[in-house]
Amino acid sequence: MLQLHPLLDINSTHEGGVWTALHEACDFGHLQIYRMLSGLERIDMNKRDNQGRTGLYWASFRGRGEIVWEMLEDRRVDINVPNLAGETPLWRAVQAGFILVAKRFFACSRELVDVTTVPNEHSQSAGMNLAEAARTSGNMELVKLVDDYLRDPNRVRFTLRRELGLRGKNFTLLHTFTSSWLEWESCTHLGCHTSCHGC
Repeated sequence: MLQLHPLLDINSTHEGGVWTALHEACDFGHLQIYRMLSGLERIDMNKRDNQGRTGLYWASFRGRGEIVWEMLEDRRVDINVPNLAGETPLWRAVQAGFILVAKRFFACSRELVDVTTVPNEHSQSAGMNLAEAARTSGNMELVKLVDDYLRDPNRVRFTLRRELGLRGKNFTLLHTFTSSWLEWESCTHLGCHTSCHGC
């Protein structure tokens, strides 16, 4: 466990009030730093920067799949917080074309991810819904995934959980991201991955 001075504010922003250390770890994909920070009791997992962007927003926007995976498992994380322009983490990942990040959101068994919020007048994509955001990405597989999810979220969630290897009781999944594929391995941790982490 990372030990810090008790008076140190780990949620403070850089000069100018933009980022915290958590934001930076999520943006640049520093997984080990993220894990150290998220393990601290005093960390604010939903801290917003000066544009209302959370750590999950930055990880989703940059396609940092490993960090997104762990944040979706963490019950402290509000997965639906939009930025000041009304763009949610899922919406941003979809518009950027990150299909593996979108699959992880759609497979999550927590409360349904918000698929209805659209960017407001402060966004260059004001009024663009999730399906339209997918089309702007140019990724036709992602377009089909989003359309299918909007039609039947339960079926898509079930299919994706099988595809991603979320097998339920008595399995905890270890994950390794490669440049283009996900490799999943099971381990024999006692307890249930889905019941422990909810995702």
